[in-house]
Amino acid sequence: MRVLSDDQQTTDELPEITDLQIEILSMDKTIMYIDAVVESVLAALPHDQKADSTVRANVEGALRSGKLQAWAWTGYVDKDKPEQLLGFTTTLLRIDEFTRKKYLLIYSVNAYAKISLESWKVMFALVSGWAKDQGVHHIVSYTQNPRMIEVARAIGGLTGWVELYYEIPSEE
Repeated sequence: MRVLSDDQQTTDELPEITDLQIEILSMDKTIMYIDAVVESVLAALPHDQKADSTVRANVEGALRSGKLQAWAWTGYVDKDKPEQLLGFTTTLLRIDEFTRKKYLLIYSVNAYAKISLESWKVMFALVSGWAKDQGVHHIVSYTQNPRMIEVARAIGGLTGWVELYYEIPSEE
């Protein structure tokens, strides 16, 4: 399986998928795919955090407890071949400490194929419908990936916010 991490700038070399399904995984299916889901989450993290065994254990624990929801995408790369697993998304339900509004954080998105904008719109409608059923007020995600910014704009998301991130140097 090929994981497209957030720092990869293009999916042009991958086949474009126009017929895609997404489903939130049951706990049984999450456990069945746990290694692949953990790897997809780690692929989306900053490089210095990917090899940290504590981070890996935390991600796995959050998946096993249901705190981190796993979504699987399936579809057809070739219509003459069986349906394939095409990627994972993970989400977290959160409550803003001050506004007390519930929101959905899209924690990671990884694809093993290029997803068409139309498929992204369908997938987002399904995820946002699920979020609405959970009492969510809004959806948030962070990215540097130009394709994901393009997708966010295509589904009507705001992309003008800037994340300010500064890592505090260690005292080594």
